[in-house]
Amino acid sequence: MTEEQPAEAAERRAARRRWLTLGEIVAVAGLIIAALSLYLNWSDRRTDEAERRAEQAEARTSAARQDHHIGLVAVKADGDVLTFKGVACALQSADISFPSALGVAAQSVTLDPHIDADWFAKPLLAAIGDAKTGRLPVLIESRCASDSGERLEQAIYEVPFSVDSRFLRGKAVRLRGLVLEQYVSGGDGQARLDAAWRKLAPAAPAKRAD
Repeated sequence: MTEEQPAEAAERRAARRRWLTLGEIVAVAGLIIAALSLYLNWSDRRTDEAERRAEQAEARTSAARQDHHIGLVAVKADGDVLTFKGVACALQSADISFPSALGVAAQSVTLDPHIDADWFAKPLLAAIGDAKTGRLPVLIESRCASDSGERLEQAIYEVPFSVDSRFLRGKAVRLRGLVLEQYVSGGDGQARLDAAWRKLAPAAPAKRAD
């Protein structure tokens, strides 16, 4: 055996060890990738299941809340007085509040639920200027009795209106309907009502410089 042969044998053994090490690295990497894929699939399924359960819980909650809603609809509109009723049950009473900016006192009605334009016509006309149409948000807290017990609903409704000019009698507000804007809960009903009015109220005309 020549002097070069042992060196060549040693080199071949080192090469085999390098390839063995590389193979082991590839195998370990494959195991890591497979484990990571399994974990990601399991995590995705868990997330999907959690989202599905959350959606189902929200649907049940919404249904439960809807069961306690009264749902107000206009019975007679297009005039000085707008009468309304509850869809889910017969109303016992309703408290109606107006935007603070109008300075109008809240009104309570029983047996004959209605909104009278005379309650707020003067400050409303002053607030809208020359506008001929608009929407007035009102906060209505209504009560009724049903087979499932007493129901209480607090919601902001919009009352679409138009302004008619009457000969020698000035302007008149005509109420056109009742549209649900949002249900509210807790003690922030008036704050939400005022925010709704700020969105709907016409912009104040700019003052001319002297």
